[in-house]
Amino acid sequence: MIGLVPLRKPWYTALLQEIMPVEAPCQTLHNYEFQLHIREYRSLPNSALSVCQIQSYMNCWKSIQLIEGPIQGGRTMYIYLMFENKMVDELVEFLTSETWSFHGQENPTEESIRENVANGNYNENGNQTFWITDNHTKIGLIRVFDLEDPICLFDLRLKEKFRGKGIAKDVLNWLSTYVFNKYTHIIRIEGHTRYDNFAMRKTFFNSGFVKESYNRRSWRQGGKLFDSVGYAMIREDWENNTKTIIEDTFPY
Repeated sequence: MIGLVPLRKPWYTALLQEIMPVEAPCQTLHNYEFQLHIREYRSLPNSALSVCQIQSYMNCWKSIQLIEGPIQGGRTMYIYLMFENKMVDELVEFLTSETWSFHGQENPTEESIRENVANGNYNENGNQTFWITDNHTKIGLIRVFDLEDPICLFDLRLKEKFRGKGIAKDVLNWLSTYVFNKYTHIIRIEGHTRYDNFAMRKTFFNSGFVKESYNRRSWRQGGKLFDSVGYAMIREDWENNTKTIIEDTFPY
């Protein structure tokens, strides 16, 4: 068939190596089943994509990242779409349509959201934000900040109906890979959550993050002070696929 390329592992591995914005380990590339928002490729003759389709996906790759996520009976791909200021109306709808019980601002206002976007808090000044999408549906948002420093932090939000499905674990795994590959100066990724956000605490643990601190009365929310817990992934643990056991026998 003229102008068609079979979707075999060596082919899409080579293509990903060509178009991915960061270097990724070979084993990571081999784990990807090549889908952007193009699951319909299976309906093409001989499971193939036309050259013009490939070129189109290559052109848009700069704003898209992929991770895997489990679904019943097979595998799915979550697509990460980089936030742009022109998406502010969608952002307002996303953030004001839910109550974010374990975030400092449970019910952000449209005014505060637009002001944060205008101030570059989503995609400028060391900040990057990605929509988490599944089958063209925006199911969550992850904002990474302090990317200019050796230590970065992040804020993760999933719509309520998508919580408790293991998606957040996949997000943190993708986050570690993305940050440590793209930002070679970063030595650790930190995350903090309210002490009673047990689902997020379990997600940190299952994603290889190590609990490093318990901070009393450090989380201000709704006019109250709560305790918080701090977790981190260090570059060495990510590179070696290990989890550091903290040993501090000093009694003081």
